[in-house]
Amino acid sequence: MTITGFIDLQGNAWPPARSGVQEALRRRSDREMLLPAIEPRAVPAPNLAERGAALVLLVLSAPLIAVLAMAVLLLDGWPVFYRGERLGLRKKCFTLYKIRSLRREAERKAADRSIDRRDGLEIPGGRWLRDSRLDELPQLWNIVRGEMSFIGPRPERLQVYLAQCCSITTYDRRFRVRPGLIGPSQLFTPHGTHKRIRAWIDNAWIRRRSRWWENAGLTLYAPLVMTRRLAARALEFLGDDLSRRFQCRSPQQRSVRRARPSAAVIVFSPGKAFPGGAVARLVDINDEAFRVH
Repeated sequence: MTITGFIDLQGNAWPPARSGVQEALRRRSDREMLLPAIEPRAVPAPNLAERGAALVLLVLSAPLIAVLAMAVLLLDGWPVFYRGERLGLRKKCFTLYKIRSLRREAERKAADRSIDRRDGLEIPGGRWLRDSRLDELPQLWNIVRGEMSFIGPRPERLQVYLAQCCSITTYDRRFRVRPGLIGPSQLFTPHGTHKRIRAWIDNAWIRRRSRWWENAGLTLYAPLVMTRRLAARALEFLGDDLSRRFQCRSPQQRSVRRARPSAAVIVFSPGKAFPGGAVARLVDINDEAFRVH
């Protein structure tokens, strides 16, 4: 059977279609010309109470940020902080701050897409930093500066927006509000969820015009979600480690944990192996391969 192409769990096609994004970036020096205009409306004023709360949290978390920065320095060297350009309110670019969890060349190697675990670009301990979201603590400074809010759609890179998001009809609604430290879609969907689904969730939150207590509740709920995910990841790691110790590891055994859906099928198009096509039950799947019966 010849596989001519497939769609991965993030909605990306393979072989990838040739994209003109990089060529357009090289041809045009003015980035704003690449961004479709959004409808004019009044710019919401920064929330002074929110900025004050962010300043207090930044001061309280400063010792933890210092410890994490020192760990990055010892494990992977300088710089310990990441500064990247993101699209904010009304598509205005601003500088976002993070504790560095990826290698220095990560943004160059994945310029127009989200970082994937298969890329192997995390520094030692970087996966834990990203899963716990502790690498995003410096973004409290972005809230103090009035560039972000506690709750809102996560800020997007220009290259990712041009390559994956600008074709989504309702995606630009996120630019009517400030991006958030905590994204509603980030809390309720896995990392590889398609941008269209995440935009639908974020837009639903924007339309609600939630009260301050709803935002506060979501802010308090976020650490619980992160703790649950870390606990689940720790249990998975422990289970995989035990299985590797007690089972004979063959060269064909996959290294990444497998998901086992209860009721899913794979449909094979007609080809050399199956002239009339075929339907198979999906046994398990991960980022490397899938197994069918």
